[in-house]
Amino acid sequence: MKRFSGQIADKDIPVLASALRGGVDFLITGDKQHFEKLKVSGRYPFKIVTPAEFLHDILPEIIRDIER
Repeated sequence: MKRFSGQIADKDIPVLASALRGGVDFLITGDKQHFEKLKVSGRYPFKIVTPAEFLHDILPEIIRDIER
């Protein structure tokens, strides 16, 4: 967890570490203040999106894939 210090607020380090350790495709968060910088950096193997972005852009793709 120390490697994330300075990249994000200390309170959010467990969230970021859990997403990495869990191998997620998406980290869905409403915390724009602390995650926006990480979102635009593209440094992580998952997409960081807001709940609205997920519902608007990604959920329809998932539904289409399920319906095939």
